Amino acid sequence: RQRMPQLQTAIRAVQIATPPNALVSTADDAATYLYTGRLAVPFSSFSATDYLHPPSVAQTAGQLGAIIAAYRPEAIIVTSEGQRAAAEVLAGRRPPLLSVTDSVPGALLFAPTAK
Repeated sequence: RQRMPQLQTAIRAVQIATPPNALVSTADDAATYLYTGRLAVPFSSFSATDYLHPPSVAQTAGQLGAIIAAYRPEAIIVTSEGQRAAAEVLAGRRPPLLSVTDSVPGALLFAPTAK
């Protein structure tokens, strides 16, 4: 229940700002697929130890970079400050790995800069 507003924001962002055949990366990949029909991959990996020791921004950025390299999503949906910080790490690299392409209230959309 706590994540419901974030989930609704992500789903709205996907529906508004991505084409029906887009592959998206979001923290709520299963729900995104269920409610939008878009193919979706996770924003980052998750393990049980993350409950005790949340990953650092650098670790999350590394996970997101690996997901981008492996799956090549067309859009990365960011709905939390932690996600934004990780995406901005990748956007701040030289050359940048991501760039902001759109926004909706409560979400930023990033896209890989190279395919």
